[in-house]
Amino acid sequence: MGEATDRWIPEKKTNPVKAIREMCIECMGGGRPSELILHCPSKECALYEFRLGKNPYRKPPSEKKLASAMENMIKLQIGKA
Repeated sequence: MGEATDRWIPEKKTNPVKAIREMCIECMGGGRPSELILHCPSKECALYEFRLGKNPYRKPPSEKKLASAMENMIKLQIGKA
């Protein structure tokens, strides 16, 4: 009835932004079309800004959060030594 093909099958992602990237890969023909996705001609697509697997609307962490994360990393490193 149906023949097996070498069609690219996208991975199931739980992170919405990563799932959108998988959709963009599928839209561009599957495989590893990084160059095609980077220069995607469909600028009117609702997912266009998310095509690279990053959320363009996410704010960068504040200095306070970065300092807190650095302190936690140092504590973890001291605990391992």
